[in-house]
Amino acid sequence: MLDRDELIEHLEYLLNEGEPERAWNLCRRGLRRYPRDPDLWLFLGDSLVDSRRLVDADKAFRKAVELRPDWGIPLAKQAEVQLMEGNLERAVRLAEEAHELDRSLAHASYLKGICLELAGQEDGSAFWYHRAHRLQPEQYFVPARISQQRFTAEFVDVLDGLRQQGIIGDGLDQGSWTVLDRVDPDNPDLAGVSLLSFCHLVKKPGSRRRGGRVRRDAAWVERGYLFRRNNIRECRTPDDLNMQLYVAISDEFESIPGGRTVVA
Repeated sequence: MLDRDELIEHLEYLLNEGEPERAWNLCRRGLRRYPRDPDLWLFLGDSLVDSRRLVDADKAFRKAVELRPDWGIPLAKQAEVQLMEGNLERAVRLAEEAHELDRSLAHASYLKGICLELAGQEDGSAFWYHRAHRLQPEQYFVPARISQQRFTAEFVDVLDGLRQQGIIGDGLDQGSWTVLDRVDPDNPDLAGVSLLSFCHLVKKPGSRRRGGRVRRDAAWVERGYLFRRNNIRECRTPDDLNMQLYVAISDEFESIPGGRTVVA
């Protein structure tokens, strides 16, 4: 069995390599030996977030806070989970608590920026993005300012490129998409969609396969939503937008069983 420091190093490696299930299993084994180690509970939460097990991730981060109540990082991680689950009000409170505990914590400043942005306060959010960048410039940057006109032009260009590659077809043209500044949880199509999502595909109802299973491949996509602010937030410069949109939309199709099917 690895010692405690080797265990932490291995967990960091697995998460950086995109191996959340292996990290989760290693965390569970480590916690049997070190059940009151807040770092292991934090890594457990990270592995669960990467596996989209958000309820369990929130519990793991809460345990880390319980074991080390003066530590801002697990509070900031909880705030991020709440954003993913659509709970903006709770995310704001947790991000503020994390910031009050540790004003040098760049992740808390960055999350405060996201929360203000999602609340429509772009000037306030810019301050916190700048602050996160100042505190930790190698990890956090100030999102680019991109006009609505340029965003629309880049979006049309990306759709044309995806169509030429056969990832989408003529059935899902520009008119089938709705571009929103942010996820609207009051829209029935978007119920349960993460506030941090880049885009969301709505499937056509009906058409069942043998055994009563619903067909869910890309040929059955009816319409799409694209969230402007979330995509722009990933761009250091306006020139990053085209690739960001390409990755966001194509990844959403890849996530569908049977994805990359040409849309009818």
